[in-house]
Amino acid sequence: MAEFLAQTPWEEKRTGLGVTQLDVEQHLNSHNYICHRVIQMLEDLPIEAIPTTEATKLQRLYSTIQLSCMREWPKEFLQPETSTPEFNSVISEIAEFETMRLGFFHMVQETILSVYHNLTNPDRTEPIYPPKILPLLGTQSALTWIQYEIPEELTLPLLQLWTLQATFGLVGDIAEIFVFKPRPVGFIIFYGSVRIPNCEGILAQHHGLTRLRTRVTPLPRSDPL
Repeated sequence: MAEFLAQTPWEEKRTGLGVTQLDVEQHLNSHNYICHRVIQMLEDLPIEAIPTTEATKLQRLYSTIQLSCMREWPKEFLQPETSTPEFNSVISEIAEFETMRLGFFHMVQETILSVYHNLTNPDRTEPIYPPKILPLLGTQSALTWIQYEIPEELTLPLLQLWTLQATFGLVGDIAEIFVFKPRPVGFIIFYGSVRIPNCEGILAQHHGLTRLRTRVTPLPRSDPL
């Protein structure tokens, strides 16, 4: 299960994304697919042979994942706190969803790993405790995201990714980069907190201004990037 979660959803498509209703539903379908796969794996475990403490964690995780499967796009939970002119609100919703989703599956993975370590190291003085088990829409992760718009001449996916990594890798630990079409816009998810200049754009070396909207703590304008 941990190996499965280590590969998904990170191996899903991240470039050339769209913003139609079908495209939005694909993010939801991918989430539900992974939830169902992990549920099946948990159901296959010999739960009666697992010590009570660890079995209780797995049963609670099982119930939480079931609650996190969704039939409809949770639009009411994904509204941006502020709207920024010229930035696509649908992309903002997807950014919010994917950030919560990434935090949720990290929680699931860490819980499974903690159970595994405790079962394989019964003589450990201090057991490994899992993170707080919460459903997707209640996830409280330390992940943050920013939405960007890079110069239109950057049409090659590899060049787009290189530019984004070189530009935003300076301000935080990048977890995921999402690029949409036809214009080179999208969002970046970071591990932990990110502090960026209080500005409307960042100058990407050789490629002009990268515009952005952010929900992370800004730095004063006098702080250089």
